[in-house]
Amino acid sequence: MKKIIATLLCCFAVQQVAAESRCKITPGSLFKQERIDCSYRSIQIPSSDITSRQIKWELPLGTPPAGGWPVALIYQGSFFEVEFSRKKNAPFGGYWEARTIKALLDAGYAVIAPRAPAELAWLTNSAGPATIYEITTDYTFLGNVFDAIEQGVFGPLNPDRKYATGISSGGYNTSRMAVTWPGNSGHWWCTRVPMPPASAPCALCRSACRRITRPHALCTASSIP
Repeated sequence: MKKIIATLLCCFAVQQVAAESRCKITPGSLFKQERIDCSYRSIQIPSSDITSRQIKWELPLGTPPAGGWPVALIYQGSFFEVEFSRKKNAPFGGYWEARTIKALLDAGYAVIAPRAPAELAWLTNSAGPATIYEITTDYTFLGNVFDAIEQGVFGPLNPDRKYATGISSGGYNTSRMAVTWPGNSGHWWCTRVPMPPASAPCALCRSACRRITRPHALCTASSIP
């Protein structure tokens, strides 16, 4: 009887955990692809005096820790913006991108997904080596995003615990973070190219990499707080 009760309690606890998620995974069938759907909010952030870009974002469920939620920024690859809903047959590993969003939210990380200019590619790699990055709309836009994080626009976030990941051009833009916005010792950035499966050890940015010290360097997996 004790074993039966323990099993029932265990199953109930699993159901509780499954219910406490911003994301829902719908199993596939013979005629339908498995899919994942995560809730999100959207906001427009200025990228110049006359333009702005959309950001999709979401907070974890529950009460934020002291100092606010740590935040993971996911930078899109070329031509494909980050989506919070994907089918399992989405191109370029898009399904696992959404699974990574789920893993981050479930682990207590806020997720922010900014768009590249015209949804094409980040200027750190697409504009050419002669480009002065500080006069680009990416520089203005991302600076405004970081200001918004500090000002509480996205809710109670911890500006000293920012992490980043991305695929393709988003990987280049991740390394740009440590070059142009190195911040203080609490700011770490990580690159994963391509996105890992959500079941992999590096699915969470928190198990990501060493500090990037030069542009476009690819981090190797290790562990950070």
